[in-house]
Amino acid sequence: MITSKENIEIQRLVSKKYESFSLDEKVLLHKLYHEDVSELDEQLKKVVFRLSPPTPEEFLDYRNEWITRAFADSLYPHVVDDFLQITNKDKNYIQAVEYGATRLGKSYLARLVVMYTMIYVHCLRQPQLYYGLSPTTSLSIYFMCFNVEKVKQLLLKPIYSFLSNSPRFKQIKFQDIT
Repeated sequence: MITSKENIEIQRLVSKKYESFSLDEKVLLHKLYHEDVSELDEQLKKVVFRLSPPTPEEFLDYRNEWITRAFADSLYPHVVDDFLQITNKDKNYIQAVEYGATRLGKSYLARLVVMYTMIYVHCLRQPQLYYGLSPTTSLSIYFMCFNVEKVKQLLLKPIYSFLSNSPRFKQIKFQDIT
């Protein structure tokens, strides 16, 4: 929620920037204002994101080349459903707890969420500001398991393999601080 003081500061910054626009740019802004709200959302996305991130559905569609067909075909339907629920922006989940027997897809789900998160963050111009953090905050993804070898076996190696096989990834770096 934006406070009244923040709103005043935003208005001041907008006014200052508005005055620097040419008449053509001002006309475009007014035209945008009169468009429907979804058009404004699309324009704001172009400001916040360097490039448009895939939707969760686009990410899971192997034809978009984020994942391979073999990987997509190996996903259990309930893992896909869980992934789509977790990444649904209207749900705003902050935790996902998976438990149960082996071979249920928990590690696959974890890999999907991590990979999608990496892609999403990569598309942002300033990820820290997007998440309401200081611009100097380092963002990290941590893996926890009952021992380091299991983390490498179940998560790091498969994620690295996934990234290496995806045509969308050109340079892959891992920082292993174990």
